[in-house]
This record gives sequence, C-alpha cells and structure tokens, in this order.
Amino acid sequence: MDQIRKQISDGSERYDSELIDRWDKIAERLTRREDTSVMGRSLAQAIRGGVAFHHAGLTHNQRKTVEEAFRQGTLLAIVATPTLAQGVNLPARRVIIRDHRRWSSIGGGSMPLPVMEIRQMLGRAGRPKFDDSGDAWILAKDEDDELNIVELYMLSEPEEVTSKLANPSAIRAEEDPALLTHLLSVIATGGLRDRDSISRFFDKTFLATQMSEQSLESRLDDVIGWLAENGMITKEGESEEVLSRIKERENSTSETEDWQDEMPEWAKTGE
Repeated sequence: MDQIRKQISDGSERYDSELIDRWDKIAERLTRREDTSVMGRSLAQAIRGGVAFHHAGLTHNQRKTVEEAFRQGTLLAIVATPTLAQGVNLPARRVIIRDHRRWSSIGGGSMPLPVMEIRQMLGRAGRPKFDDSGDAWILAKDEDDELNIVELYMLSEPEEVTSKLANPSAIRAEEDPALLTHLLSVIATGGLRDRDSISRFFDKTFLATQMSEQSLESRLDDVIGWLAENGMITKEGESEEVLSRIKERENSTSETEDWQDEMPEWAKTGE
C-alpha cells in the first residue's frame, strides 16, 4: 500500500487527475465525519493514494465508504483481513493471498488457514455481475511451500460444515459458552419461556442434525440448570398449558395408522 502511494506521488505511475481528485474528496469526507483517530487518519492517507485497508477495527461508516469506493472502481486495491471474504460482494478482478497461516492459541503457534476460508477468499475474484473472469493467487515463500499450498488448498476437500451453536466436546455446561449465550438469548428475547418450547426450537436447528436427540436434550438440561444456578433465569415449573401441549403431542405421535393389508384385486389375478 505504501509503494502504491509512493508511485503516485513521485509520478512513476500516472493516473487521471479526476481520479486523484475523487480520492482526495473521499479522504476529506472521512476526516470530517470521523474523529481524528490514528486509524481514521491512516485510512484517509491511504485513500489519497488510491488504496485502502479493511478490517473489523474500522467503524461502520469507514467500512461502507471503502466498500462503495472500491465497488465504483474509484479505489485501485484493498488490503484486507479474512473478514472481507465473508459475504462482501465486491468487484475484485484479482485476489492475492499473501499469508495462508495465522497464530492459533489452541495450536500454540502459526497454523494453516482452513481450506474453506482460503477458498472463500479465492472466490472473491471475478464476481458475477461485476467481471466475466478473475484470477486469484496464493503467495509461496519457496518451492516446498508451493507444494504444500497445492496439496492443502488445491487438491484437498474443504472441511465439513459444523454447527457453531454449541461445543460438542464440552463435558460441563460452563465449557459451552456458545450454547449458554444462545440459550439465554432466546429465553430473554425470543419468547421461549418453557422447556418444551426450547426443545422444539433447538430441534429445528442445524445442531440437531449433528447431535443425537438424547445428547442434545441432556446438554440443554445441563445448560438450563447452570443458568438457573447462577441466577440468570428462574425455574418455576411447567404450566398447565405446557403440560397439555406435551400430552397432546405425545398422543398424536402414539396413534398408529389403520393400514388395510388385504391383497389388491390386480395382485390376485397373478396367482
């Protein structure tokens, strides 16, 4: 990004004066709207060179300004974190992935990015409605790194999609912050005020396809118990309405259909 700005300022790269004026106007608009933070000043300086950066540390207005300017073809390039690869449809003719590893606290070191994540980034190049084609590059440090990249990201299958609603390997409720958070949320704001409603809600989630019904119900019981013990919810017992609903559903599932198993006439003719 600094090299592009330098090329513009020293004249080694020539750009239309109207385009440079548009860069200046966008930068001025940002500095007027945003406070004079280091981040805001750095972004404005980059935009004056025809480029920008995009990451979660930017304000909503800053991100939208960068995205819109790039979508209109005003900005030449965006340097971004992997967050930009998640669902932002931008007309990138070319995508360059400089680093395919990042620090992992779980692994205790630099680990390769997931195949799914790399493919999401590569898929930003040549978006429909914007370009007829696109090209994507992953930079390799040496020949060995190149072979590893090809093996891992070109020849391997993406990871299986798994639900993030809960941690299947958790043994205790406190080891499953995702499910604790989501369950408390649907109780507080989703109107799920009884155990039966909670079961019916989670039975329709992707998580229910990856855990057995018994395991999911047991996990929900543990999480509900933890929330109650820690004063986040209050258990009052099931109401008559809920008990009636459960009984009605049990009766409907226990009914068996009366099948007529007599041999049809057309089959008798073959005897």
